[in-house]
Amino acid sequence: MVNDEILYMSGQWSEECGSKSSNNRELANLVNALEKSLSKKSLDHAEIFFFTDNSAAESVFFKGTSKSPELFNLVLRLQEIHMRHEVILHIIHVSGRGMIAQGTDGLSRGQLNEGVFAGYDFLSFVPLHLNAFERQPLMLEEWLSYWLGDGNEICWLSPED
Repeated sequence: MVNDEILYMSGQWSEECGSKSSNNRELANLVNALEKSLSKKSLDHAEIFFFTDNSAAESVFFKGTSKSPELFNLVLRLQEIHMRHEVILHIIHVSGRGMIAQGTDGLSRGQLNEGVFAGYDFLSFVPLHLNAFERQPLMLEEWLSYWLGDGNEICWLSPED
């Protein structure tokens, strides 16, 4: 969203692009959408959040590289955008169910009446305002307890601590 306007693209892949991996197509979607948005809107110095259910797209962005030449070139394009427009990019993995509820999944089928497109608040689908314990308290405590070792006393700190 930019100034309360939802920016989105939809379309069909050419036969050449359609034969590439889904990881390539999904990261290309993000890069193409960003490049198009930057050419139409003044987003220089903006902080941009991409939410995707494609963990490979998230992974190659944070690693900064990929063995796949196509994915590597897409990462280079993202880095060029980052430097040229002085933007802060965040690529955040969201579950497939979250993408369906939010409406992005339906966009690929031309459905513009679900999730945020139906008027729901975008941030209700991506609870960035909640810390990890507020989002998944039992799972996180159980996982941390396992890695820290049973029997060790754990002192959970709050942001104020």
